[in-house]
Amino acid sequence: MRLLDRCYRAALSTDPKISGVVNTGLTIRSDPSLGITLTVTGFDTDGPLGESKEFLACVKTTLESNVLPPVTSLGMIEVTYPLTFDPGGVVHHDDKSIVDACVRAAKQGRCAEAFDAAERGLKRTWLAGPLRHSLIEVAGTCACRLKDEPKARHYFSLASPEFEDNIVRACTEVNIKLLE
Repeated sequence: MRLLDRCYRAALSTDPKISGVVNTGLTIRSDPSLGITLTVTGFDTDGPLGESKEFLACVKTTLESNVLPPVTSLGMIEVTYPLTFDPGGVVHHDDKSIVDACVRAAKQGRCAEAFDAAERGLKRTWLAGPLRHSLIEVAGTCACRLKDEPKARHYFSLASPEFEDNIVRACTEVNIKLLE
C-alpha cells in the first residue's frame, strides 16, 4: 500500500489539505505459477479525496499493475481494504475521549447514539489504528442491534479480525446472518 503514497502526493499537489477515507473493494487472486494479483472492484469513499477521479484512477492503476510474489495456494478472496489519507500537522486531543464516549454509549445500550457518534468519528481521516478499529466495531455491533443489515455488513467488511466475532454475535442475536 506504500505505492499509493504517490497517488496521494499528486492529490496534495492540487489541494494541500485534501483528505478522505477510501475503502477499496479488492479481488485478490493467488496462482502459485503467476503470483498474487489485485483487481479493484469498487470504492466506498468519504471526504474530498474520495471525490477525486484522478486519485481513484491512480489507486486502481497502481494496485492492479503490481503482481506480488507467488504463494503455494491457489484461490481467490473478496475483501474491503480501508485506507485513510490526511496531510496531518494538527494535534487532535479529543480523539480518545470521543471513542471512549462512543464505546460507553454502546455498552449502555444506547446504540442509536453510539452508531451516529461512531459514523461521525470515522469521518475523522486522521484517526487511525486502534481508535478507528474500535469505532468500526461499535458501528458494526450497533448496526446489528438496530437491525440495519446493510450497515452491519458494511462495518463487518471493514472490521479488523479481533472485532469480527463481536459483530457476528450481535447480528446473530437479531437474526442477521453475516457468515454463510
